[in-house]
Amino acid sequence: MINIDNITTASSGLSQLQKRVLAYARKRMIEQNQEIKQPDEPGVEVCFAAPEWLQQALVTLTKELTRRRRHHIDDDGFVNFDHPIINLISEVVYITEYLQKAANAAGEERKVDILKLYEFSIDKCQSFLVKRHKRTSSPWPNLVSGRLVFSLWIEDADRDEVSQLIRKIDASQTAWIKDPAPILSINCTIPEMLRDLYGFPVRDGGYITALAFDPEAIGKDVYNKANASLRRACDRLYQRKLIGIRDAHRTRLWTNLGYIRTGIGLTEAGVAVADELLAGEVSQAA
Repeated sequence: MINIDNITTASSGLSQLQKRVLAYARKRMIEQNQEIKQPDEPGVEVCFAAPEWLQQALVTLTKELTRRRRHHIDDDGFVNFDHPIINLISEVVYITEYLQKAANAAGEERKVDILKLYEFSIDKCQSFLVKRHKRTSSPWPNLVSGRLVFSLWIEDADRDEVSQLIRKIDASQTAWIKDPAPILSINCTIPEMLRDLYGFPVRDGGYITALAFDPEAIGKDVYNKANASLRRACDRLYQRKLIGIRDAHRTRLWTNLGYIRTGIGLTEAGVAVADELLAGEVSQAA
């Protein structure tokens, strides 16, 4: 059995706890015969970058809305009636007028429809693609590396064909094909890592959950500090794209989205780093 507590291999700024999490997840992944699977979906997802004026307008608008919600009424007529329906209508009007001014300032003459903002990004390209692929979903907004994009799913499309079409009509290179996200397995959960990495004793019986621990017996401060440190380590690994996380807020990497304890799954990059860490431990032991 590999002693993950003694891992010291340097790995691009990872903390000791992050290394231990990666090594533990890889060990569990091997024990459970889990693999990273590529999705088998007949289609292509195309991303269209929003124009710079729209992205900047939405960023400023978000800040303004946050500030204005603290006031009953502003000089420019933004109203807060403390009623959810009226406030919603008020904000929709405010957003539409704000974006219309930004569009006009950018030289756009068309009328803003907040449900069809994608038209400022992909109208020409979309119409060209739809002619060849009738079964096309409506575009949806997304953030890719901090850049606002509109994604369009084209069913039963050939990746190479769509790529060629995009190159023909998008000289500015503001459209691209998104690589399909792999399907990750849950290698381990936060409670399992609290048990095995920190040695916290669990109560007898049932699945291991947060309720399996007795913070009073462990020590509340010790338990809470370990729990917080572990979750921070996982968040940083997630930001570095070494793991996927399934919890109440991040479920898009996964299938079977019923209730489950917070769990992590190694990405291909995470597997590579974890294998280096474990190989380094084996060589040290030899």
